[in-house]
Amino acid sequence: MTMEGSVARFQSASEQAFLAARRDCESGVPAKEVRDQLRSSLDVARNATRDDRAASLTVGARVKALAEAQRTAFQKALEEFKTSVDRARAELKAAFDAPIEMGAPEQPKARSLEKE
Repeated sequence: MTMEGSVARFQSASEQAFLAARRDCESGVPAKEVRDQLRSSLDVARNATRDDRAASLTVGARVKALAEAQRTAFQKALEEFKTSVDRARAELKAAFDAPIEMGAPEQPKARSLEKE
């Protein structure tokens, strides 16, 4: 859950708790019970918000770890690519630097004018 959602949920739960307390007071429930119920409801909402915040912090740590793993994988792939390019460059250079053997050109075969 996002922090905005968590805050909205806390605000809604708080409003509901105060509305319930007002209803209980109007219907003659003893003040001590109303106060205890209100405190309990607000504690539940506060703890839920605290848990959401703690969960969002662990998400940040997981994102950092995944970003680091991705960066490491990219660096490894880049090094492998550079090694491959260097190897290919060396092979190409060796191929161009090798002496070219030129033998006598092949003589074209004479065609016979006769039909076979």
